[in-house]
Amino acid sequence: MSSLGRGPLRLFPARRACLAALAFSWGAAAIAQIPAADTARTDTARRPARPAPADSAARPALPRYRVVRPYAPASAGERQVAISRGRSRVNFGSRQGVQPGSIFAVFNGGLRLGLVQVDSVGRDTSWVRLIKLENVLDPAQPYPLDRGCALQPEFVALETVYFDGDSLALSLDLRERLRHVAGFILSFPDSPVLLEGHSDDRGKKAEQLKRSALQAERLKTYLHEFHRIPLSRLHARGYGSERPMASNAAEAGRRQNRRVEILLVDEAEVPPDTAAAKKQ
Repeated sequence: MSSLGRGPLRLFPARRACLAALAFSWGAAAIAQIPAADTARTDTARRPARPAPADSAARPALPRYRVVRPYAPASAGERQVAISRGRSRVNFGSRQGVQPGSIFAVFNGGLRLGLVQVDSVGRDTSWVRLIKLENVLDPAQPYPLDRGCALQPEFVALETVYFDGDSLALSLDLRERLRHVAGFILSFPDSPVLLEGHSDDRGKKAEQLKRSALQAERLKTYLHEFHRIPLSRLHARGYGSERPMASNAAEAGRRQNRRVEILLVDEAEVPPDTAAAKKQ
């Protein structure tokens, strides 16, 4: 059987260091009441269409995943204090498989503002903090992010699939979780997906590499065949036992080490060997 894990994100590149926050509050639209029909027949021709807001044609569509509520402490009058203490709420969470420590780039229109890191994760929302500020929209505003800012994966840890033995036997619960993960992945069609396979320390190094690569390839096949993620986006690689999550001295630790990690990343994070294989 396979199972799903949500351990803290561990293997970020060292160059990913710290920055700050996002958010956006969503106002509920009023629902117009339609008078009850005075006959049993519904006559839609008699009902005038509600006029669209005057600026609706010019209003840009909101990005699907974005800052929904920026928050800076009232005492944070200076930009440096606002950045270090500010946080933002974003509209994704554990349902999409996102783990704490994940890094996203933040955009306002076509302007890249910087990088944020996920601090804490709820079911449908998360809190992030700014870890790198690259551009400023309004110098007079202490906190640089605003509601509606779009998010783009930079190095995002999603679900980790654990294996009992060497087979890919997915439970119904796991399949449902992977369905949400796949939906999140498909929302970012330009972002590559890394499938990093790992094994315990049984057998020789060559056997460990083969087992871990096989697990990653099996998950790659599943995500493509069942969730239509293009093969060109899926990069599978095995690392053997060189990146353990726990000690291999006991079976409990070995079970944690037999896994495939799903990462949604920037193009620059794709290993050269897997990128070259895609082009062949």
